[in-house]
Amino acid sequence: MSTFEQLKDKNPHVTWIHADDPEFAPYGRVLDIDVSPYLKVVEEKYADLGTTRVVYNASSPEFEALKDLNQEVSDRVFGQMPIQVGCCYGFNSAMNAMEWHHGSEVNVMATDTVLLLATFDKVNQKDGKLTFDSKDAVAVFVPKGYAIEVYSMVLHFAPINVDENGFFTLVILPLDTNTPLKRESRDEYLIAVNKWLIAHPDLGRRNDITGPNIKITY
Repeated sequence: MSTFEQLKDKNPHVTWIHADDPEFAPYGRVLDIDVSPYLKVVEEKYADLGTTRVVYNASSPEFEALKDLNQEVSDRVFGQMPIQVGCCYGFNSAMNAMEWHHGSEVNVMATDTVLLLATFDKVNQKDGKLTFDSKDAVAVFVPKGYAIEVYSMVLHFAPINVDENGFFTLVILPLDTNTPLKRESRDEYLIAVNKWLIAHPDLGRRNDITGPNIKITY
């Protein structure tokens, strides 16, 4: 039985999609780009993740150095806009929160990975407040070696690992996304440059997400 099928069997409480399924289309697409140079750097530099939590780097010098590949991603996905190439890795099993950006996000999977995703139309907007029911999220299985584009405004958060070895995902975004705000904002959901966030009460900071805090077991 494949990892995808095993995850579906063990986690019937969430709707499952494989990145290759037509049902992935509202959320993103699989990219036909040779990402082997990225994966080689991961193998050389990150054999030991060195953490038991989730680590995020908006820009990582070892990936930024791959100029030709980064230019191809910029050309094909971002229309030659300036981008940043970082990474997210570690161990995670729960939704906890959902964030979104203006502009696509490219994820390159150095491990089999699960993403919890939702389209922005599932966010309830009333009296200036945003709420989201966790039942409207889907679990997307993305195999190692895949590069996917997650479309602008699609809700997502930290990837979820599918085994005891953790996850490793490259994160490519428009330049300055997820960096500290340049000035104070009146938008309570804007927590970093081009990053809006709603959270489940389990995270201990906001009460925007109703329903269970989805957890994935392997």
